[in-house]
Amino acid sequence: MTPEPELTIVVCTYQRAELLIHSLNALAGQTLDPARFELLIVDNNSPDHTAQVVAQFRRDQATLRVRYALEKQQGLSHARNRGYREAQGRYVAYIDDDARADPDWAARILRHFTTMQPQPFCVGGKYLPWYETPPPAWFTDDFETRTWGETEGFLTGKRQRFGLSGSNMAYPKDILENYGGFPTNPGIMQRNLGEETYLNYEIFKSHPERRDRLFYYDPKLIVHHWTTAHNADVAYRLARAFKGGVSIAFIEGSRPTNWLFWKTVLLLGTQLLKYPFRLLIGPGTLKARWLRATQDLYTTVGYLWGSLSGA
Repeated sequence: MTPEPELTIVVCTYQRAELLIHSLNALAGQTLDPARFELLIVDNNSPDHTAQVVAQFRRDQATLRVRYALEKQQGLSHARNRGYREAQGRYVAYIDDDARADPDWAARILRHFTTMQPQPFCVGGKYLPWYETPPPAWFTDDFETRTWGETEGFLTGKRQRFGLSGSNMAYPKDILENYGGFPTNPGIMQRNLGEETYLNYEIFKSHPERRDRLFYYDPKLIVHHWTTAHNADVAYRLARAFKGGVSIAFIEGSRPTNWLFWKTVLLLGTQLLKYPFRLLIGPGTLKARWLRATQDLYTTVGYLWGSLSGA
């Protein structure tokens, strides 16, 4: 009898068959012993040829454990929840269908869960851009790099509130079961607010006794995330920054009657005072410095807007 895998890698996908195969091929090249992990592709009712791509991949990678699940209920949270419910592994790692994991990605995740004390509630790492086309000269990698620094360890301070996110995160399966997985209520899903951020914030709030021992970050745990030419569009970036602020206000429950709102008002004032200096000092061209500073302003204004409007 074949032993159950220790790690389930869940790839949630929707209508990205051409990109999905790159993600799957990177996972097929993991250094971790194939007996220790499985791949679970959750197809969120794609109208393209995703099912055929997965079927061919399974034939080509006969030595890997590869399973396919069709989740007809639309929405990333529904797909992610289907993933952990069907997972056979004790640990569940999530990666997007447009991301390529470094070869040691799965091995590092499993090692952190099995050796760290106390065991993390979540393990994650760094995102680096994987460009569709060469970006404009002013557009530096940091615009699409998601990092919590170069030091490995549990997130502390302000970083710990929302944990790790997106296409490079893993949880013990029992943690996902205890919290009911990712939220599917309309207030979050219709606004596309960042389901993993909401889940991590719930974990953070419910464990005040060990908030600095919840989310483990490894800067060498790397995925390369597909970055289209649209990501360099200034209007898109500012709209995304504003929406991010609205999202955080919703998740935190910020209102004009609480300290979170007024703390952010003070932050906005500080940002405005520093704004001219940020245009003069910092890496990159003037346009790059302007966009970094302006994105931060839009995020703060989005937070205040979300607080005033009830998100």
